Amino acid sequence: MQDIHRFLIAAVAAVSLAMLAAPCFAQAETPAGGEALPPSAEAQTVDDDTGGEITAAVNAEEGQDEIPADLGQIDVDAEGQTGDLLPGPVAVESFPIELFQLSSAEDLTALDRIPWITNQDYFGGRALSLMGLSPKFTQILVDGKRVTGFIDQRLDASQLPLAGLERIEVIKGPLAPKYGSGAIAGVINLVTRKPGPNFELRSQTRAGSHGLNSQSLEFGKANQATEYFFSLQRRQRNSYDMNLRTVETDGDAYLSSSFTGKLAHKLNPEWSVSLEGSYLDEFSHNVQSAFGGFPRRGEFDTTRAGLSGSITYEPKANLAYTVSYNHSVYDHHMRSYFTTITPDQEEEDSFREGFSDIEFSVYTSSVRDVWQAGMLYNEDRLTSERIFDRRARLEARSAYIDWERYFGENSALSLGLRADDHSLTGLHISPKVSYWQRFSPETDLRLGYGHGFRTPSIKELYFNYNSPYGYTVRGNPNLEPETANALTAVFTYTPSKKRSWEFGAFYEQVKGTITTTEILASPLVYKEVNLDKTRSQGLTLHHRRELGEKWFLNWDHALTDATDLDTGARLPLSPRYRSSLSLKYLFNEKNEVELLCSGTSPSYTAIENDRLAPGYVTLDMNWSFSTQWGDCSLSACNITDRTNRLYGPKPGREFFFGLTRKF
Repeated sequence: MQDIHRFLIAAVAAVSLAMLAAPCFAQAETPAGGEALPPSAEAQTVDDDTGGEITAAVNAEEGQDEIPADLGQIDVDAEGQTGDLLPGPVAVESFPIELFQLSSAEDLTALDRIPWITNQDYFGGRALSLMGLSPKFTQILVDGKRVTGFIDQRLDASQLPLAGLERIEVIKGPLAPKYGSGAIAGVINLVTRKPGPNFELRSQTRAGSHGLNSQSLEFGKANQATEYFFSLQRRQRNSYDMNLRTVETDGDAYLSSSFTGKLAHKLNPEWSVSLEGSYLDEFSHNVQSAFGGFPRRGEFDTTRAGLSGSITYEPKANLAYTVSYNHSVYDHHMRSYFTTITPDQEEEDSFREGFSDIEFSVYTSSVRDVWQAGMLYNEDRLTSERIFDRRARLEARSAYIDWERYFGENSALSLGLRADDHSLTGLHISPKVSYWQRFSPETDLRLGYGHGFRTPSIKELYFNYNSPYGYTVRGNPNLEPETANALTAVFTYTPSKKRSWEFGAFYEQVKGTITTTEILASPLVYKEVNLDKTRSQGLTLHHRRELGEKWFLNWDHALTDATDLDTGARLPLSPRYRSSLSLKYLFNEKNEVELLCSGTSPSYTAIENDRLAPGYVTLDMNWSFSTQWGDCSLSACNITDRTNRLYGPKPGREFFFGLTRKF
């Protein structure tokens, strides 16, 4: 059977390379830091009246058939713009980092501002949930490379700072052939800043409630041969009490330092190399409710280090071969104090998670076609006392191919196929298809289907934990992958430059969901099993309107039904609706005020649906203005809630001040 699996992987790779070897006639370039634009096109940035940017495609060579200027766009306004994670028919939503910095956001949890993305608290961090599904189904990338550091199958979004980023790109559902296991709910790609031709130096200082203070420094430069960019940040926050009567709502205190850097150099017209690195060191502590309702204080010491490099060979403008290597290590040490059962009783736990990715990819294009293909080798490792044998390793071999065809100026089709041969779960084939159709200059439609999967993590397979409270949790080496089928649709209506509507719909069903189930009552034993079928379906709405020359309105709303089909229970921490309304007044280019009102419906805290967390409404005010000392920002968050209720999204009323200086 293994030979058959390897043969299928090799067949997909061989077909991909054979098709890519076809003659290419058009001249097209791949933009740095992202994927390909439509064929015969280059990036062009145009400012709009709201301060956003429009990414357009323009004809790169006279005499060629003209390619429409906005094949890759689904929405353009001050709140969001289409990026280049994937070109053309796939619906990609991109958000400029300025959108989150206006509200004094510090880390990736700021994506909670988007209604169909929610933050889910868990022991030791906050994770991002797309479309009501578990955070374990969201693939988070930095410049297209995956990030390590999963606790309880969740990646802590609060450990991913916004410093050094240019924009955040999101794909809903498993529609991207390049990304395999883990991208069932979608992909979030963090795109680092691209420096300009002149040396840039920017410093940023923020201070706020509960002892929050942060400092960051960014500098870089780019020319025809060399590009470099570095970002350093330090963040600190004191603990706060969200509810004086409940110890489990004490907020986290943390001290973290982070560094990111990238260096790219063009050796000659055909060869180029790039190197990227990152480092995070964070110490945090909090008080949470342990099993049985007993409070305990937890201390966490975390480090993450990553290094990646690539070599690209471009024999001509529309053909590129790239070999890349990505290595990351995540060390996490936890110390818990059981303050109720036995005073000062201490429990320590630590693990080291790491991975290595090697990829060979090819990109080429003609006047109407874009081809991307690649082969990958992934290796994941985990060392921890909480798994069998204290050390485990998994590996996978993969191949993918993506073809895009542009039919004139009004339609485009994308077909993708990915094959993954996992060392434990065997072969998995993932087809993808997306279609874009323009009906008129004001309306267009994008449809997508994707089949996704998620292989069980090492912890789910080999977990071995005996709790001091008398219960046991075991992994299951016989777990099967979680699989999903997803449908998405995005309809855009732009009757004028001053207003636009975007209507979205999604449906996704996940089979074989891995859950922790009680298998023995006395003594109490839990085991990881493939048990549930879950479904997530919903509608999204985005409306932008310019109210005169100075006022701008943005309304986002999401309706989501996330359900366990086996029991009929609602998925935990998945509200039925979330909505946000933003009203901005633009004094001038560097002086604006925003009122942001957000609300959500109640949601259950556990799959048993026995405890309902209340909904909430928050009101924030953000003001940015320019002075002789730099660009300033003032934020008042959660204005209407002085002490915050249990399960609230923010720790009561807060105030922030920021100063950004460019040299």
